Amino acid sequence: MVDQTGCWDWSCLTQLLSTALLLRIACILPPHAALGSNRPRWRWDDTDNFRIALAYLALSGSDLNNGSRIWRHIWRVQVRHRVRVFLWMAMHERLLTNVEICRRHLDVDNQYKEDLTHVLRDCVCAREVWSQLGSCSVLMDELWAAHDALVYAWRLGFCQIDFELDNKTVVHILCGDSDALTGNTIILRIQELLDRDWDICVVHVDRLGNVVADGLAKMVRRHAIGEVFHEKPPPHIVPFLLVDQCPM
Repeated sequence: MVDQTGCWDWSCLTQLLSTALLLRIACILPPHAALGSNRPRWRWDDTDNFRIALAYLALSGSDLNNGSRIWRHIWRVQVRHRVRVFLWMAMHERLLTNVEICRRHLDVDNQYKEDLTHVLRDCVCAREVWSQLGSCSVLMDELWAAHDALVYAWRLGFCQIDFELDNKTVVHILCGDSDALTGNTIILRIQELLDRDWDICVVHVDRLGNVVADGLAKMVRRHAIGEVFHEKPPPHIVPFLLVDQCPM
């Protein structure tokens, strides 16, 4: 298959192979003694080593880049193992919905078209679950606000802060004077922030003395989800700043 010059013998190959195969061969160097002997190579890995995970992705037709990231995210998420298995089965569309049961010929009655989308999104029970996501109590809302404020303060490089809150329950929790929500993830995150190398004093202030924070909180309803930075106070906040300067 190689001529005397060391190149592919195209006159011979064109009689035996299709155009598609010829184009693939044209991308490959012909064998040559100076290049060493041929050896098997696993093309789906940069190290040429065979791996079952990559073989599975190749055979299943999954994207080797995006697919692998998705599976790594599923198996590394910090939840119970059975939840990871559920997510894995959902991604493969292998949950035993009515449609899947009929596809496996386990039941021929498929009058009720229950597919994966219906189970996870469209049925009454699923809609009820989705409606509850994102909603939380006033206390949890205040705790998340405290967490985000501490994160931003740390990013801005502040090292001495008077952390004023108008919710006494939150103040008691952060100061360790309350056992409420002990072990809750948001409490652990806030505690980790408070324990960093900076000087923070958590104090309670009257709501009337915290009108700037209340005014900014009300602005959130008019903004899309995400961070909003103001280089100077919004016009309707300026009067509140003047009020805050007056002693109570």
